[in-house]
Amino acid sequence: MFLVGCALSLALLSPPQRAASPAEYAILHGSAVVTKTSAHEIAIVVNAYREEAQADRLADHVFRFWTEAEVPEIALTSRAASIEFRGDELIVVAADRQWFIALTVGDNRQPPAAPGGFTASRLVGYGLNHETGPAVNRMPFVEDPEVTTGRVQQVDHGDGTGAVGSCDAGGRGSTSCSLTSVTSSCSVSCTSGFYACCKYAPENTCKCIKY
Repeated sequence: MFLVGCALSLALLSPPQRAASPAEYAILHGSAVVTKTSAHEIAIVVNAYREEAQADRLADHVFRFWTEAEVPEIALTSRAASIEFRGDELIVVAADRQWFIALTVGDNRQPPAAPGGFTASRLVGYGLNHETGPAVNRMPFVEDPEVTTGRVQQVDHGDGTGAVGSCDAGGRGSTSCSLTSVTSSCSVSCTSGFYACCKYAPENTCKCIKY
């Protein structure tokens, strides 16, 4: 009884587990689709491996990357992807396809080198966001870039040039912001010439707005 009482006391004293912020550094492993969703946007949708549900076939993370120059055509599916998110940089290593993708935000940034023998795609842009939560988890994960493109486009983040109202996080002068609600969480990092704007909505948005 004493041991049970101690265990209960420790459980009551232990702080609740905090949900990870979408702005935090993250390393993910799983299946991924990398696809061009518009002239200036690339999306990466990830179905992460988890011990309790390795094959739920639902999306777990969505990343969006924006450039002012038109992005090249890309449509890649990997069942053995490693994804490293650093806030202003996203590295995708698709071991089964021998493809290395580095998406970097910032001025004068030098993306890291690809492993030997891998095809490399390195792009420098003005914005990178990360989306998680129930709204993302409702998206069925399909290993088809064309289907993924259509589903990601359902949440319109714009092209970074449109006028916006007030931001719930970030705003003029901010290079990054993040927010979390019961429906979804998102974060964004932006380069100079843009400001970060995060807004609550039926589908929360975090994006870069041009000054």
